[in-house]
Amino acid sequence: MWRYVTHVFLLNENDESKDYDALKTAGDQRSKQLFRDARGTSSADPDMALLVALFDDQIHDSRAWFMHDTLKSRELWAGYFFYRMTYFGNDNSRDLSPVVVAGRLLGVAMIAGATVYGIKRRGVLGGVGGLATGIGAATIGYQVIDKASGMALPFLPGAEQLLQPTSHVGQVAAELKRQIEQDDFAQRMERTTAMLRQAGSLFESGVTA
Repeated sequence: MWRYVTHVFLLNENDESKDYDALKTAGDQRSKQLFRDARGTSSADPDMALLVALFDDQIHDSRAWFMHDTLKSRELWAGYFFYRMTYFGNDNSRDLSPVVVAGRLLGVAMIAGATVYGIKRRGVLGGVGGLATGIGAATIGYQVIDKASGMALPFLPGAEQLLQPTSHVGQVAAELKRQIEQDDFAQRMERTTAMLRQAGSLFESGVTA
């Protein structure tokens, strides 16, 4: 069964050392707020204690929940979530680049008549150096390939900014979807107006024969 894919995101290769340092710094800061000792005893501040309880009792994936239930303590191996993609509202723990939103490929000039596309990451299978075309092809990190011809689609001006990796992909996708819907509506209105004008059925105020 064919399924229509509406959203596709590219997982970026993060700098693990930088990520670890940022996580360690934030963890040290939050630890002083949330716990009163090295054993993880909840803060004496009632609000902070409730926040700890929220994460302990409610915000878990299945593995962490069963470990917490069995051990009666938090997970001992803190690196587990470091390598996981987690989502909280519109935020995500690992940076993502929007590739397809609302069924539309972003940042590329679509080839008329082409319907099947592929995504090739830069550096995979010897890279895409010889195929690189268009603005931003060297910096975006992937190419969109027309599967029928094997040609790489050129990126449009401004594509680098549009396809920037983000840790707020939910918000970015929602904003892009709204813009796409507005653009689609404007294009439909333009085509309808042109068709009515050609048929002589369009009344335009102030226009005389």
